[in-house]
Amino acid sequence: MNTRESSREAVLRIMRDGKVRTDAQIEEACDLPHNKACGARSALWEAGLVECVEKDEAHDRLRWRLCPPERREQAQRAFRDSTERRTRGRLNQKSPGERANIVIDLLADDDVNDALLAQLDRGRVWRRARARANDLRTERDAERRARRSELRRAQREADTNLEYLTQLNHLREVIDGLFVMWRFVEVEQQRKLDGLPMRIGTSSWMALAKNVREILEVAQVLFRDVAAVTGRPTDSCPLCGERLHSAAAHLGEGYVDADAVDDIEAAET
Repeated sequence: MNTRESSREAVLRIMRDGKVRTDAQIEEACDLPHNKACGARSALWEAGLVECVEKDEAHDRLRWRLCPPERREQAQRAFRDSTERRTRGRLNQKSPGERANIVIDLLADDDVNDALLAQLDRGRVWRRARARANDLRTERDAERRARRSELRRAQREADTNLEYLTQLNHLREVIDGLFVMWRFVEVEQQRKLDGLPMRIGTSSWMALAKNVREILEVAQVLFRDVAAVTGRPTDSCPLCGERLHSAAAHLGEGYVDADAVDDIEAAET
């Protein structure tokens, strides 16, 4: 390590070679003590400059690599989620009374209370999306029943994985269809800019918008369920990065958004 560079600069320098390393390998490559190497690596992860490579069957330790610019926001969210999980783990070791006192102290902060209300509101949006997705599924069941029956007959001797791959291929076709419709929109936008008459009526565009919205609602629920089944629950929206807490399932709808009443007003009443 160059004595003129910081621990963070040293770790970033050795990670620029593109290799995937464990914390121990980072320490060795930088010739840094454990606490300095891990602290520097953590700071780089927080900044989105390195990203975590999860454990697998061949590797029983977390590994790290340089993060490309297009994934930096994702790396920063992963750092935030990991930090919050560790914090929750420490809090879970405390008694219920201690945790209740911590909650009371936190909610006394207006900014914290406002942030909690915003997160609970996002949770309600996700629940409404799930309800709407269930409605859409019911609406489509009758239309798809004949096709599903025929597909089951054709695949009766096939294994589950083949059926899964078949449905995955259908999903790719849906994505292809979205790109085709996007091109229709682009052409119509250009005609509008050129002062030419629109070839597709407004009612048709409204029908497209309705179908796209239904796709978004179903995909939103599907994405979260896939994350759950893979053992990696969704803590943040994959598009905007906003937190997605499930606290609303454990708190009553009016727990924290009730108005406070001053002691003087209470006495007068």
